[in-house]
Amino acid sequence: MKAEEVLGRLENGTWSDLFGGLDMWGSSKIKNKMSFRQPVRRFLLRTGGGGRAVSHVGLIDHLCHVNGNICPVAGVGSITTVSEERGKSYAKTLLEHVISTVKTEGRGTYALAFCTESTVEFFNGWDRVDGKVQVLQPLKKTLQVSPPYATMFKRLKESVPPVHEVWLESLPW
Repeated sequence: MKAEEVLGRLENGTWSDLFGGLDMWGSSKIKNKMSFRQPVRRFLLRTGGGGRAVSHVGLIDHLCHVNGNICPVAGVGSITTVSEERGKSYAKTLLEHVISTVKTEGRGTYALAFCTESTVEFFNGWDRVDGKVQVLQPLKKTLQVSPPYATMFKRLKESVPPVHEVWLESLPW
């Protein structure tokens, strides 16, 4: 397995393989119509010496309000593995690589991820934001994140407190 960062958009074949042709890059919407931002950085996990991409993790550097203070965060999203390769820990391996990269680069105080309730278990070693999480949606509408979504965080620095409240001032990722 080889992890790599990809600049720019993915080729159509890679995009279709990973997301089944769904629009996961732009202002994507899933069941309850929440819109999401496009990742700025993309990481792929490829099989064998640079072969087929089997997993993807997107990354966005962002300033937001955490516990009332402006704070740099590493936004992690668009996490997926091609359907026939799921259950092999590829996404988890790639996510660990991305978090290690972010720590090495000194980007952010926390990593934040938005997920559905059904995928919270994937974020083993992360904590759940236990208070109010607000994001922007199209037309400057403020939305409080609530089920079916959860907001997860990981401390990127040892001495920072838990996250209790987040005001994103943008679309989530």
